[in-house]
Amino acid sequence: MTSRKIMKCRQSEEGGATDTPPVGLIQTPDGYADWFRELKKRIHTAQQRATLAVNRELVLLYWQIGHDILMRQADHRVGVPR
Repeated sequence: MTSRKIMKCRQSEEGGATDTPPVGLIQTPDGYADWFRELKKRIHTAQQRATLAVNRELVLLYWQIGHDILMRQADHRVGVPR
């Protein structure tokens, strides 16, 4: 097999097209940069909302734990001689 055939065979096996220019040389469609920027913004906004939701739930959990501790302490102090 010639080196050219071997190279073409390897490119086909790797999933690369033999007559397509490298990705960096392909021009992006009009509006692509704006679309991509908006996509990143949506992802970031969703991440922020998720973080706020998690923080809210954790604060509520910690408050409930603190309340439970205070109630247990109050229950155990009743009737205890000092």
